[in-house]
Amino acid sequence: MFIRVIRPKEEKEILLNVANIWKIEVSYGVPSEGTAILYGTSLRDGAENPEAIRLYKVFVGSETISLVGNPNDPVIKVLEDIYKDALKA
Repeated sequence: MFIRVIRPKEEKEILLNVANIWKIEVSYGVPSEGTAILYGTSLRDGAENPEAIRLYKVFVGSETISLVGNPNDPVIKVLEDIYKDALKA
């Protein structure tokens, strides 16, 4: 399965093979009231705070892709599924 990541500043679309992901770093951010700014928070607060958003740093080959967890994004859905499957292990 491939996921598509768009890099508007570089005017590129990148198709990444999910099977080649070798690491995903997960951190959390909490939105600032009335803005779209996210402030980093601790792992504990992120896991317990329902307003916290997951921030993914995905390592695929030599590429590093940073993504913000938007539940309506199909790419994030794939990462969420990987995340949930990893919790079962």
